[in-house]
Amino acid sequence: MKPFLLAAAWLLPALILGGQTLPEAPPQPAPFPPTPSQGVPFPEALPEPPLSSLPLPAETRGNPPAPGSFLAPPGPSWDQAVSALGWTLEEAYRNLGVPSRVYPLRGGEDWQDDVVFYYGSWGISLFWFRDRVWAVRFDSGFRGMIGLLSLGLNREQAALSLGSPPQAGEADWEVFFLGGYDFPVRLQIYYQDEKAWDLYLYRGDY
Repeated sequence: MKPFLLAAAWLLPALILGGQTLPEAPPQPAPFPPTPSQGVPFPEALPEPPLSSLPLPAETRGNPPAPGSFLAPPGPSWDQAVSALGWTLEEAYRNLGVPSRVYPLRGGEDWQDDVVFYYGSWGISLFWFRDRVWAVRFDSGFRGMIGLLSLGLNREQAALSLGSPPQAGEADWEVFFLGGYDFPVRLQIYYQDEKAWDLYLYRGDY
């Protein structure tokens, strides 16, 4: 390309935007491990994406969650939380509304790629595989409880709230196997300063 054509092509976006520079792309989240069902830890933390201006649907915008719903205080029961594993798009919208952001999460292999629905108002992320939720993240923005478990508990308190010791773990994370369901359910807890600060609930057979 000739020099003056190259310069014109470079200046075109700025001219279209009235002299404004294009915004930077959001950082790429860290990939999931190849085999979470085998106890390989999730990434230490996904970056908190910026909230968009997308509103929640009318039935949830400005109204408190209905009693007994997924978001009703103090938070979902374990059965309710596990029921999110397998949600369809319709069920996710009905329970959580419109996500504040949707973004891809690349895995080590093509088949390990995910689409993530991020609900910044609730501190919840849904991870999708073939139009179904296979993992749910409760991050530092989640203010409720799941059963008797909440962010901020130490390791001993977390184990007591779950009624069983962890099946795997290292310095900053533990994995618990949750029984009583039709498919293997895993809970991975990340700790910071010996306090639970990030929870991943996921199917162990994906």
